[in-house]
Amino acid sequence: MDRRSVEIELTGAAHATVLAGTSVLHRAVTDAVRQLDAEGAVDTYLLRYLHGEPHAPGTSR
Repeated sequence: MDRRSVEIELTGAAHATVLAGTSVLHRAVTDAVRQLDAEGAVDTYLLRYLHGEPHAPGTSR
């Protein structure tokens, strides 16, 4: 598993922009997943990933 990371420093304005964008993105993904669920097309691996849950035992993902 690749665990490389990059540390960045943001200005106050950039930090505020990232925070504002994060909530919009979260809302968009939540709405998309709800729509997929309503259509019966939800991928359980995707749902686990989006919820930050560990992979099911025996899976390679």
